[in-house]
Amino acid sequence: METVTRGQATGDGTRYGGSGGIGGSRYNTLNLTFDSGDIKASSGAGYKGDGDSLNTGGSPAKSFLSGSTGGYHVAVKNGGFGGGGFGLTQGGGGGGYSGGGIVGTKTSGTAGGGGSFNSGSSQINETGINEGDGKVIITLIT
Repeated sequence: METVTRGQATGDGTRYGGSGGIGGSRYNTLNLTFDSGDIKASSGAGYKGDGDSLNTGGSPAKSFLSGSTGGYHVAVKNGGFGGGGFGLTQGGGGGGYSGGGIVGTKTSGTAGGGGSFNSGSSQINETGINEGDGKVIITLIT
């Protein structure tokens, strides 16, 4: 049976993700520390705060206000545009209004998704109502 994980209807990132537009963190569940060098990936960036990354060979995902570039590491491809983190031994956190974090150990881990910001009217903030890729509908009001 396939396990399905739904997105969230919140501005906060998941898996030790950021909040209020800040990037996510990397959390090691074995030694209970943040920004552990054992987690070889970068967390996602948010609107105003960068993700975090390894100190050697990598650079963090950049926030929207810092250029929205994905994280970078010399040994792997970059993270995605919009502040997605790179993944080396774990997946990189997703970029968003608040960045997704990473939780794990030296040998395994799980990356979180970035949060969304919705200040529109007539909001319907539900998860799991769309199959496949997400979508955004923007209607021009004249």
